Amino acid sequence: MRKFACSDACKEVPMSSEITMKSLEFQLKPKPGLAVLVVFLALWFCPPPQGLTLQAWHVFVTFVCTILGFLTKPLPLGAIVMLALTVLAGTRTLTVPQTLSGFGNHSVWLIVMAFFISRGFAKTGLGRRIGYTFIKLLGNTTLGLAYAICFTNYCLAPSSTARSGGTVCPLTIAVAKAYGSDPATGTERKIGSYLLFTAFQTNYPVGAAFMTAMAGNTLAASMAADLGVQITWLSWFIAALVPALVSICSVPLALYVFYPPEIKKSPEAREMARQKLAEMGPMSLPEKMMLCAFIILLSLWVFGTMLGVHATIAAFVGIMFLVLVGVLTWKDVLSERGAYDCLIWFAGLIMMASYLNKLGVIKWITGGMSGMLAGLPWPVVIFVLAMSSMYLAYCFASSTAMVSAVYAAYLTIALANGVPPELGAMVIAIFINLQACLTYYSGGSAPIFYSTGYIPSGDWLRVGFLVSLVHIVVWFGVGAIWWKIIGLY
Repeated sequence: MRKFACSDACKEVPMSSEITMKSLEFQLKPKPGLAVLVVFLALWFCPPPQGLTLQAWHVFVTFVCTILGFLTKPLPLGAIVMLALTVLAGTRTLTVPQTLSGFGNHSVWLIVMAFFISRGFAKTGLGRRIGYTFIKLLGNTTLGLAYAICFTNYCLAPSSTARSGGTVCPLTIAVAKAYGSDPATGTERKIGSYLLFTAFQTNYPVGAAFMTAMAGNTLAASMAADLGVQITWLSWFIAALVPALVSICSVPLALYVFYPPEIKKSPEAREMARQKLAEMGPMSLPEKMMLCAFIILLSLWVFGTMLGVHATIAAFVGIMFLVLVGVLTWKDVLSERGAYDCLIWFAGLIMMASYLNKLGVIKWITGGMSGMLAGLPWPVVIFVLAMSSMYLAYCFASSTAMVSAVYAAYLTIALANGVPPELGAMVIAIFINLQACLTYYSGGSAPIFYSTGYIPSGDWLRVGFLVSLVHIVVWFGVGAIWWKIIGLY
């Protein structure tokens, strides 16, 4: 019998099943996982309701349980969607090409590129430089500091979670602690709570301002296209421009009333910003390259329709410029785990949403609600749908999940009741952005801010509701006037 020698490296590999078991990291949470499974099996084996084929029913059941999984989180979001895709393909409800069709959707890749752009801002330090510059200019008062944070948020628009949670939140905490405002010492209300809440609450009108500022926006645009309503990056930007700026500027003032800081003057902040900028020195070459890439990217997004350059291709151009000039390495691109997680669950959601529409499920769902709103003036219809989009937030832990669950259905109802197509598509998408102001579990950045300890959950819910009223007044007041001016109705 032939004998095989084992190297030292081989001998070091643990072979015991006990050691292997200890090394396992179980992702599944049993209780919510079992709950989702029970719901899935109960619905899957039910006969389809009248008006739906068995195929349509099974896609609908899989989609519903995917959203339920997003709410209960028995697995990470990407894993939940992968499981859903496995079910659809494994049961032959959809073919393999149909199941994987979402990965070829341009909206998926647009939001993935937004993650890489945010990585460039963080890596080069340009994001911090922009933030400290605004603080230097506006930071003489606490309200001025709040506006500095707002404008930083606005300038770093791509990718809500990466922008707000990765750059703006740490910057704001640094300012708060410079004033001795720290939840660890019970001094969070001095200035930190107000500034952190401002940074969080302005994140969502900023998300509403740009199609690429929140993952759900591109998903909404894709769903609107499936229903015959075309929204470009530029048309979104123009429609949201004025009401978004008014909304962003209103939030610090509203919070100054609803949740005032103890410190009203903040001259030290300007000095701190000067010191930080002095430490950073002159703008580095990577920062200049990042700024150049961002200008190129914005130019292509703004003028892309006239030039025949698709928004996703423009994003690819921007990213490849950053790679070619060395601002981002390929390792940076590969290490952006959030982008690839988003790619998986976003593609899966787009695919399921598409087939819900193709198989007639959306029409079936909206039939009853559309009948309830039938005969009402279209402004009343869009207001009802917007309010529903806003306050359903308490049932969702993700704006993108909410887009997936209700957007296509709501837009179908709007179109059936005479709402101007582009106006309906924009308003519903915008209010799904704005609803994230209500809770501390509303999206990717909310848990980041909540975990800082500066804002108790009760204050968050109470003040979040008051801020939602401000958004309603702004968007249905200033917004309605602006949309009339630009011809949306």
